[in-house]
This record gives sequence, C-alpha cells and structure tokens, in this order.
Amino acid sequence: MLQIAFIGTLNQTNSIVSEMLNIHFDSEIEFISPSEFFSRSHNKTMGDKDLVFVDINTSTGLGNAPQKVARLKKIFPNTPIVVMHGYTHARFTESLVKAGANGILSITPSEEKLREAVTQVMDGNTYDGFTE
Repeated sequence: MLQIAFIGTLNQTNSIVSEMLNIHFDSEIEFISPSEFFSRSHNKTMGDKDLVFVDINTSTGLGNAPQKVARLKKIFPNTPIVVMHGYTHARFTESLVKAGANGILSITPSEEKLREAVTQVMDGNTYDGFTE
C-alpha cells in the first residue's frame, strides 16, 4: 500500500485527486493542512511516506512555492514530491524542480496525467505534466 502525505486543503478537487490515487495505487493518504504543516517548527513526526503531494494553490501566504518545495525536500529527502501548480510557464515550473520537486501537475490533473506522474516519479524520473 502506497503511503502518501497530501499537503493541501481538503476541497472538492483534492478529494477527487485522492480518490483517483486510491483507485489506481491502493494508497493510504494523510491529508495535512498547509498552515499546519508549514507552521510546524519541525516535522520529524511525519513518519515514512512513499510519496508527497502538495497543492501549492491552497497554501498561499505561507512563503513562495520554491521555498515550500525546498522545505518539503528537507523533511522528506528520499521521497518523491509531486507539486500541483496553477502556472504552466517553464519560468515557474523549472524553479520547482530545482527546489526538489520530482513531478509537476496542474491543480486539476486528468486521471491519465495523475497516473503518469505517480508512475514516473515512483520510477525515479521527473515528470512535467505541462509538457506535451
């Protein structure tokens, strides 16, 4: 069973994404609110996760996106990180990869893109859901 930390607000979109993850990857998902996660002085109690999803769109006001990804990478150094991001321009997505993101998806990914992203990052590859 795939253990996933999902940092994001539990809204309709993220609920659908988590449902798709459960269907396709037999996953156990721990939802963590961005304000709770990014305000913790340390996150050593997170436990081992196989994958981290972060919805950057629902964590506004808590630092810029690359800083958040870099912090996630420090907490989960050996865990693939998939970022759901609203900006498709390479200027924004490249900085997320440089900060430690292994995958970039739109904030409303298709089922196919979601499966591709998880499969690619779990295989050790980088995935850019905005590249056709």
